[in-house]
Amino acid sequence: MLAKLSLLITTSLALLAAAQSTCDVVSDGLLCCDDLEPGDAPILGPIFQLLGIPLPGIDTIVGLNCSSTNITGILNGACAVGTGHLSCCDINLGIVAIGCQNPTLPSAAVLSVLGCDC
Repeated sequence: MLAKLSLLITTSLALLAAAQSTCDVVSDGLLCCDDLEPGDAPILGPIFQLLGIPLPGIDTIVGLNCSSTNITGILNGACAVGTGHLSCCDINLGIVAIGCQNPTLPSAAVLSVLGCDC
């Protein structure tokens, strides 16, 4: 099972390198991560070794301890500045999420109309 997971993630990382995805606050898969690290960060080595998958490399952003959120959660203060990093990630394994990018945020005027003081 672990070998299949490793193969799946390795294949997904290769596809990820070739794909460009759109990330905005209404995207499915919006996450709030405790931290974002480059794929070659030393803290990730033991985690990826335990999972049996290779480090994704410096060009891939990895989220740590990510939880799902959505536009409603954001408007209610989920993942507010200082409490987490709002991100879209291609692969979420729970303790780590791979292929993260910052979402495109609506303008301040749009956020104001939606009732968000963020």
